This record gives sequence, structure tokens and C-alpha cells, in this order.
Amino acid sequence: MRKYKSLIMFFLMLLLFLLPNYTTLAESNMRDGDSGEHVREMKQKLVDMGFVNWNPPTPYYGSVTADYVSRFQSYYGLQETGEVDSETLQKMDEILNPPYRDGDRGIPIKNLKNDLVTLGFASWSNPSIYYGVNTMSVVKSFQTAFGLTADGIAGQETLNLIQELKNGNVPYVIGDSGQHVVEMKQKLVDMGFVSWNPPSPYYGDITARYVSNFQSYYGLPNTGIADEITRKKMDEVLNPPFKDSDRGNPVRDLKKDLVDLGFASWSSPSIYYGSNTMQVVKKFQSAFGLVADGIAGQQTIAMIEKIQNGDVEYYIGDSGSHIGEMKQLLVDMGFASWNPPSNAYGKITAGVVEQFQSYYNLPITGYADEHTRQKMIEVTSPPYKAGDRGKIITQWKEKLVTLGFTSWSSPSQFYGSNTAIVVERLQSYYGLNPTGILDTDTMNKIDETLNSPYSIGNHGEHIRDLKRKLVLLDYASWTHPSAAYGEITANVVKAFQRDNNLTVNGIADSVTLALIEKQASEVGLNIVVSNYNVTFDRAVQLQMLYGNPKYDGAGNILSDEANVRYFMNPSNAIEYTPWYLQFMRLDTSTNLTASEINRQFLNNKGTLTNMANAFITAGERYGVNEIYLISHALHETGNGSSTLALGVGVDKKGNIVRDSSGLIIRDKSHPQVDQIVYNMYGYGAHDNDPTGDGVKYAYDKEWFSPEAAIIGGAQQITNNYIERGQNTLFKMKWDPDVAGTNRFGRQYATHVMWAEIQARKIYSMVGDAIFETRTLFDVPQYLNQPGPDRNKPSPPTSPISDDLAVTFPTNTIGRTTGNVNLRSAPSTTHDSHGIVSRNSQVEVLGINDNRPYAWYKVKHNGIEGWIREDYLDLTNLYVIRTVSSSNVNYRSAPSNGVAGNVRGSISRDSLVALSLNNNNQRVVRQGVANNVNYHWVRVYIGNNQYWIADNFLTKY
Repeated sequence: MRKYKSLIMFFLMLLLFLLPNYTTLAESNMRDGDSGEHVREMKQKLVDMGFVNWNPPTPYYGSVTADYVSRFQSYYGLQETGEVDSETLQKMDEILNPPYRDGDRGIPIKNLKNDLVTLGFASWSNPSIYYGVNTMSVVKSFQTAFGLTADGIAGQETLNLIQELKNGNVPYVIGDSGQHVVEMKQKLVDMGFVSWNPPSPYYGDITARYVSNFQSYYGLPNTGIADEITRKKMDEVLNPPFKDSDRGNPVRDLKKDLVDLGFASWSSPSIYYGSNTMQVVKKFQSAFGLVADGIAGQQTIAMIEKIQNGDVEYYIGDSGSHIGEMKQLLVDMGFASWNPPSNAYGKITAGVVEQFQSYYNLPITGYADEHTRQKMIEVTSPPYKAGDRGKIITQWKEKLVTLGFTSWSSPSQFYGSNTAIVVERLQSYYGLNPTGILDTDTMNKIDETLNSPYSIGNHGEHIRDLKRKLVLLDYASWTHPSAAYGEITANVVKAFQRDNNLTVNGIADSVTLALIEKQASEVGLNIVVSNYNVTFDRAVQLQMLYGNPKYDGAGNILSDEANVRYFMNPSNAIEYTPWYLQFMRLDTSTNLTASEINRQFLNNKGTLTNMANAFITAGERYGVNEIYLISHALHETGNGSSTLALGVGVDKKGNIVRDSSGLIIRDKSHPQVDQIVYNMYGYGAHDNDPTGDGVKYAYDKEWFSPEAAIIGGAQQITNNYIERGQNTLFKMKWDPDVAGTNRFGRQYATHVMWAEIQARKIYSMVGDAIFETRTLFDVPQYLNQPGPDRNKPSPPTSPISDDLAVTFPTNTIGRTTGNVNLRSAPSTTHDSHGIVSRNSQVEVLGINDNRPYAWYKVKHNGIEGWIREDYLDLTNLYVIRTVSSSNVNYRSAPSNGVAGNVRGSISRDSLVALSLNNNNQRVVRQGVANNVNYHWVRVYIGNNQYWIADNFLTKY
């Protein structure tokens, strides 16, 4: 056994000695004196790179070999040693193997260049072994042609594709064949580059030449190979959108369609899409409301097909009721006389449409596109203006004749300059904007006048009232005017119009009525005089003995006789002054129509706007003057804008419904709202909770509409304020009927100025318009009654003090209830700084409690002065009210339903001014504090703004 082991070891040692030392060969340099196959392979690489031309190279490494190795090293910037180290050998392999790039050389480069010549990408007659910039450029062209990365480096992907092309494995090159080649060649035929009929399935030199022609025409690389880019360009040219420079049979077909549709007149359309084709396409696109870009895109092609298939509305071949309606418009405008028009759109219809388009400077296409139809509607619909035409114009011109503004015997259908002048004259006459255009306002005015309730055939009390005024003006002598408007009435109205240079039409239109009203009002007031069988002195004596007359509203200051005589004397209340309203009969109607009341007293009055019928009904039902009711309602609701007037949503128990922000909900459709209640006279609206109490009162009375509140509240006014016989403010105060029996009667107030104050309040609501009505004034006349006394007696008090009884917080504001003097001191005996207009906002500094009136110290337009209490409503002044004597916290703004942080406190009975929004309304937010949800109101503390819960705020 030991013998065999020794033998095996011997053979192993021998084998190791005889084997070549590959490790040594790989790790050591090749140099002069070496030999072997590895030397021959290295020398072959030098041959392949063109450094030498051994044929074949020997396996010996001599001085000649070392010299060529040095040359290679020098060429590629390596260290010139003449020995082949690993770096030199690696460089040889790099150069002789792909990727090939600029600077490489060798037979593989030459072979590559020969292939590129064969494929038609280069024309070298004898390609060199060098890879330079020209080679790079050719490789880039090849790569671009076949959609490879065009970097000019001949990598494996590029070389593989070249080989595939040489082997005939790539389509659309010389040598290729098949149906796909037929289809590509057919596209060349369709574009007019060749006329094969039919094209063969072979891709030869001729095919390549025509592909080159196509590529040259469209600026593509001229290779003769129908690469992907070339084929995509063919599809682009042959398919929409077609545009300038496209060509082919589809373009010719498109042009034929445009000829058939009448948009072009080419006798033999070419295959080329040029500027002329673009213009025709633009014309077609404009006619059919498409984007007019001259490019025949899918939308344009689809429209052509729809027209060819008869699928386009309002064009030849279309039919239906919509066509009949459109043709009727053409008839109405006088362009056709179809009677009746059919529902078919044929060539005759298209011709009439073209006439219309020509008349109104539209594109003449015969197609009633949307723009054309809109113009038809515009011409036949208001507003009408110069250039319009049609039967409707004739009708309006006939109305102008009826109203007396022109005298055309047979008005035409054309709206020209003369028509515009007549319309402008009418507009000026009725106070409209004189444009000469028959717009909606003008047409409404014409129809309103022609259908006036003051025209032949109408009946009503309003006509009887008109006749009374015409009698008053001496235009008629009816002793008992009827309520009918007939020919005689129309003739009387014509006489009035003629005398006053008005348009004569026999209709008491708005202009005529206004002038009749004006002249009738200038004749004088509707006055009756009530004579009393008692001397004025005796009536004064009765007041002084039994009336306990006071000079102030609070009843603290006794009046002297001089002031009783002054305010009791009817002669001192002059006609057309506010004080004169103390004689207005409160139990008789003014006999105004609802429209007159709405116009004169209830225009732009919030919820009370246009509520005249409700006030008239209330007056008739309860025997009270409707203007008196209106003055009450306007005063209590702040001209119809108060919370109670706007309506308050309540649930089934009558509780107010609010949203999450604390705002009142007025939407009847809201799930929590059962009714909307209204309160027009402020009944039940007590100071501590005016909204809540007023809502409860209205809910109990079932005032669920503005009308119900107006009529229902009137009953309360009648019951509470107007008693039998005392039907004027003067009678309520002085009761002259009883005084006439030499006795003292009942009076509503001890304040000697009560009747004057109430009269001024009514005047502040209704203004001078009350004197333009036929309101009845009942003026007392005592025996031996003195004439007017222009010297008002001095007040029976100590001198007026201008000290403030209460100073109001900053930012307190008020609003005047009438035109009022801004006095230099708190008395009417002091000078006026000027008039402050009604409904003006002023800053209120405080109050002086002088008697008989309190006066507010105010600032208006930078001027300080005084306004009497009955001429000013405080807007945002509130008092802190608490159950205990504890202070009330004010906080920062609530946020996300949570009350803000406490910033301080304010004591009970303190005054605060609310910080209002731009609409002068309270700013309210909801927020929880101490587990209680409050409605927080924004207030001023000094000049800073904080928030206080509304539970603790009461109107001052």
C-alpha cells in the first residue's frame, strides 16, 4: 500500500512540472524573447487594428514586435515600454470590440463602415479602418432612422440591427416583402408619389427611391428605408387633421366634398392641401360654428359627413317643427311669405336664409347656424332698434300712433331713423332713458298706458276720483260723477291734455294723471270747518279749571295760560305744516287708490312696500284713516325694516327659531319653522324683550302674513285710540265738542303739545305727500277765536341748562326721524346750525333732561349741537341688566361655538354701544360659556370691541 502511495505522489509532481504556468503568463508582461500562442493572438490584434500587416503573424515576440507595440502605446497615450502589460492588452481588446466610438480603429470598424454603405447610409468607396466624426455622424443617422438612441456610438444594439438588416430580418427595407409592404406602398400611391396599380409586395430599389422622395419632401432623413418615423409621417399626412402641405387622395376627397357643399368651385381638385384649401376650410368652419383654423380636423370632417348624411339641423335636408319656427321668423321679418311655412329645409329656404344673412352682414352660407338664428331672434325680439324689421315692428308702430306720438297712416315693418325719433320722444315724455331703442321698459310703458285703468271701458272709484278732480279744475260739471270711463270722459281728458301741451290721446296716463293731481292739489286742501258754540276764552278757562294742563310729557311741569292759549288756538296750525295734521280726520278714508298709496307712502318701505290694499281693507273694516294706520306702522317698524316687520320664524309652540349663529330663521320651508309671524304696530313689544314679546303677541293673534298683521293691528288702534266723536288729534286733546256745551270733556293727554307732537310724528312718516291727497281736515272754529300768534310763549320753567343728565358711551349713534334743526342749545329758542335731513345718522354724546322735552347732544358732520328727543331714534345704545347686582363679563370674540376669554366686567345699569355691521345690524355669534349656550353681541368698551351675552342687554 505504501508503495502505491509513493507512486501516485511521483506522478502528481511530474504532472505539475510539465503543465504550462498560466498564472505566470496572465500576470507577467509579454516582452522581447517571449513566444507562444498568446503572442500570436496579441500580434493578430495589432494586425486587426492596422498597425502592421503580418500575414500570418508568428508566435515570436522580437524587437520588431516590441517596436509595433510601442507604436500602439504611443497612439493611445499609454507608457511606451514595448512590452504588453495588462493595461496594453486591455486597451487592444477595448478597441477591437464594441461599442465602437470616435478614436477607435481596426478591421471591425472597416467592416462596420462597409455595412453602412451597403445599407445606403454612407457612400465611402473604400472605407478606412478609422472611426472618426464622419463615422459618428453616419451612425447617428442610422440610429435616428431606426429609433435607436442617436449617440453616434456603434454599440451592441446598433450592430445587432445592422446584422438583422443584412440578414433580411427587418421590415420596410430593400429585400423585404409582404402585405405590410403593399400597404406602405399604397400610401405612397395615395399621396401621389408614385402610380403603382396595384403596388407589389416587394421592397426593392425603386420602392426605396420613392420612399427617399417622400422623406425628402417632408424633411426626414433621406435613407430609402421606411422606418417607424417615416411610416408615422405617412399616416399623419393621410389622416386628419389635414393641414397646409399635406397631400394625397384623402385631401382630394375632402376638396371634392367642399365643392359639393358649395364652399369651393375647383373643377378638378388636386391632392395638395395649400393656402387656398385652408381658406375654403376656414370658410366652412366659420359657417358651421367650428374653430376657424383652416385645419381639417376630426370635428370638421365629422361635420362634413353629418351634412352629407342629412344629420345637420337648420340646413338643406333637415325638417321638423324647429324648421317651421325658424321659417316663421323669416316670414315675420318680411323675408318670405310662406303661409303657413312648412317644416322642410330645402334650397328655397337656404336662399331666403342667404338673403337674411346678406341683409345683416353675416357670412352668406344658407346655413341657419346658431349665430344666424340668434340674429333672427334678436331682430324679432326686444329690444327693437334701427335696422330691425318685421310684423312686430308694425304692431308697435301702430301703438305709437294710438298713443298720439305720431300719425303714420299705414306703418311699415321697418324700424328706421324716424321710428327711433318717435320712440325717443315717447321715452322723454314718460321719463325713460331717451335712447330711441324700443326696450322692455319702453314697451311695458306703452302697454301700461294703452291698458291704463284710466281709459275707455274701465270702471272704479279711481275713475270717480279722477272725474272729481277734473270738475275741481273746471274741465267738467258732473254733479255726481259716475265710476265709468267712456267717450265723454276721454274727450274731457283730451281737452286737459291739449290745454297743457301734453300728448293728446284721451288716456289719463301717468304724465296726465300727475299733472291733474298737481293742479288739483294746488286748488287747496279738503277742509271742513266745525263751528263750536263756545268762545275761545271760555274753552281756555275750562282747560285751566279742569284740564290740569302740563308743559312736559312726564307731567311734572304745570303749563301757564299763555301756552294753553297758544297750543289750543287752531289758527296757529298753518296749512301744509306738520302741526296742521292735528286736524286730519282719523275715521275717514283719503279715497286714494292702492297704487297711489303705494307710490306716495309705501315705496321702498321694507315689508310694508306695496301693502296699500291691506291698509285700505283695514281702514274700511274698522273705520280708520288708512294714512293714519300707515304712519303708525312706519313709525313702529322703522319703515318696514324691523325684526317684527320682516317676519320671525316660530315653532308650533310660538317659540322663535334661530340658526346656529343665533340668527332668526325666516324660511317657512325650514323643518323647525311652523309659521312666520308679523307685527306691524309693535303690540306686545315690551322694552325688556321687544322681539320675544312682540312675536308671542302676534302668534296668539295668528298674524301669519304682513296683511294679517296690518288688518288685525288696525282693530287694536281703533279700539285703543279713536273713540266716537274724537276723530282728530285736536279733538282727542281738547275735546271741543263737549266744550261747546260749556262743559269739560275727556282728553287723551294733559301735555299741551300732545296734538302737535303726534301730528309731527305722522308727518315724519308720510311727509308732504299727505297734503297732495284728498285727505279730509276737520278744523275747529270757536266763537271769538283769535288769529294766528307768531310769538310762541316762553316755557313756564327755569332757564334751559345744557348740562348732560347722562353721558353716553363713545360710538353711540342715532338716526333722525324727520328733517330737524341742529340747535346750538337744548331749546327751540336757540339758533340753528342748519337742517339735519331725515334718516341721517349722527353720533349721540348724551342727553339733557330739560322739560318739557329731553334733548340729545349730538355730533353731525363734525358739528356739535342738540336735537329734540322726538326727532331722534337711538340705534345701538343698550343698558346692562342683571337679576342681581353683580357685574357682567365682557369677552374676546367667540370661536367655533365657544365663548371667548374674559377681558373684564361692567356693572349693572351701565350703558354700552353695540358695534354694528355695515348694514347697521347687530353682530351676533353663538358660543358656550360655563356649559350654557349664549348669543354673544359685539359691543364697544371704550374704543375696543368685545362681546357680551344678549341676555344682559336691554335697549335704552
